[in-house]
Amino acid sequence: MQQMKVDIPTIRAQERQLASSSSSNLTPAPAIAALVNRYDSLVVWRPQDGSRVEARAIPNASERRELEQRIGDLRSALRPAGLAMADRERVGAAVARMFAGYPSQRNSDPRATIATYVLELESLPAWAVERACEAVRLGKVPEVNPDFPPSSVRLNQIAALELDVAKAEKGKIEALLEVVQSPGHRSEAEQAEAEKSATAWLERRDARAKKLAEVNRPSSEKELERRQFTETASREFFLRECRAAGIDPSRGVSPSLLKTLEVRDE
Repeated sequence: MQQMKVDIPTIRAQERQLASSSSSNLTPAPAIAALVNRYDSLVVWRPQDGSRVEARAIPNASERRELEQRIGDLRSALRPAGLAMADRERVGAAVARMFAGYPSQRNSDPRATIATYVLELESLPAWAVERACEAVRLGKVPEVNPDFPPSSVRLNQIAALELDVAKAEKGKIEALLEVVQSPGHRSEAEQAEAEKSATAWLERRDARAKKLAEVNRPSSEKELERRQFTETASREFFLRECRAAGIDPSRGVSPSLLKTLEVRDE
């Protein structure tokens, strides 16, 4: 295994690099944060089945470019250290500084150990490892014994937690870039009434199906089995079509669908 050459005096420079590069990518500009919060607050339909989110307003072309730029910054910040020598040196320096805080490590040559840690941590961004090592060094990780350094696996887990905020922001912006314009905004009371009507629309059709089944009772057990199979298949098809159209009997329908669907008794 190739050993990592660690120049301890460069650790401070590495920390300054962390503050000036990755931290700037991780902290959104106030204007971007306000933009994301504004459009997130305008969402009126957030389905759980993977279909499109709807909002009262959507980002214009200029705002989309700003959000796409932010996505690019976050992707860069989340890029793993991998085989890039500059990032590997940053990871090695951070681990070396962490080890320097343990008396048991001061009289030994840690280079081979550090090289092993660097290899185990290469799937994470350098800045995340730096933050995790600093948190461990300062005793800010309660689960880590302050008398012994964490294993490479445990340090990997601690560093991975640093990514959560950036990943959450990235996911929120990606969803906003896919949002569609709602055809018309309803008050909460109006939306509740519309969902109630849509649910009743589905229930009426179920009631008619049950009534039809009572009228046309099967004349034999074989016909009963065939009819039950057909009814199950039809119901599954019906539910699948509802999902594809955006209808959910338990949650109502989206504003876009309500715009085109006339809910009425037949």
